[in-house]
Amino acid sequence: MQELLRSIHFNEPESVIIKQLIALSISLITQSDYNKEYSIIKYFMGILGYSASEARWHTPKEYTPVLARILFCMQVIGLEYSLPSDKRDIMSTNNNNAPHIQLNQFRSKWLVEDEPTPFNTMHKLLNYGLSAAKDGFGFHWIRIDATEKWLYYKGEKLSIPQLQKFQHIILCKAEEVLSRSLLFQTSRNVKDINPYQFVHEDFSNLDTGYFFADVIPDWRENNRHVILNKLKANSSRWNMLVDNETSTPEGGIVWRTEGIKEYEKMANEFLEYILVAMNMQGGQTGRGEEMVAMTYKNKPEGERNLKIESGQAVLETVYHKSQAIMDSLKVCRTSLNNAC
Repeated sequence: MQELLRSIHFNEPESVIIKQLIALSISLITQSDYNKEYSIIKYFMGILGYSASEARWHTPKEYTPVLARILFCMQVIGLEYSLPSDKRDIMSTNNNNAPHIQLNQFRSKWLVEDEPTPFNTMHKLLNYGLSAAKDGFGFHWIRIDATEKWLYYKGEKLSIPQLQKFQHIILCKAEEVLSRSLLFQTSRNVKDINPYQFVHEDFSNLDTGYFFADVIPDWRENNRHVILNKLKANSSRWNMLVDNETSTPEGGIVWRTEGIKEYEKMANEFLEYILVAMNMQGGQTGRGEEMVAMTYKNKPEGERNLKIESGQAVLETVYHKSQAIMDSLKVCRTSLNNAC
């Protein structure tokens, strides 16, 4: 600890400080319960379990996330100690000194249960806390006042009319980008379509690339002609995308690389607006990966989650809490959110 403080005081190189910090952390992680001195990590975790401002001990649902973060840090530090990043590419792979053997030697002694280590104590406390917090109630962080004009979250307030206005602005921005930049129209508005024409969409069709527009005969070819005609009528967009000085024997179009990149940029901007709009207006939002993984076409790894049902755009989210981590089948939860 003194060496680390001295290095920080004299502004030693970052690599030196990190090396000393890892050495200090490892000395705390590898402190056996049989040692006479009490574990600093366990003592520190006891302090974190008390809320001085509220003059009470944290509840299990408040305390278990703290334990989980510390345990995760211990595992990452143990990995770096066993297999240093700057030496992994040149480590020996012989049977007696293979990288996985070095890692397992450290893990099996210091990062498992039923060993006299700080990790064992904290991990069992975490398991107990998870069981105790299972039936706990959530926090009352969100409330809406009687006038229904203000939403309060952790003391911060949000104007509901302004939020509604913001959603309208997002939709207008998305429509303008779609119309002018992607469809090459002069108007900022897109012609309305009848979503009820997709009422007979086949949800059981899992073919890669299939989506609700496939119920319209020859939609790809027809739309291609429509877009190309609009591009020809829009001289500024035509000059941006098409290289007029280059021609092909067949009279084909030669696209400008810079124009294609600009078109892709505007397409991504449109998708960002749609992402915000769908998650703000389509009911309960998904979590991180679910919010940014919306697909309107079937993919090899799964079916689309944007569908049309009874004239409504429906965003279907299916998720399980731990199958990806534990590799064991879990019951899935499916929610359908009407987007429009």
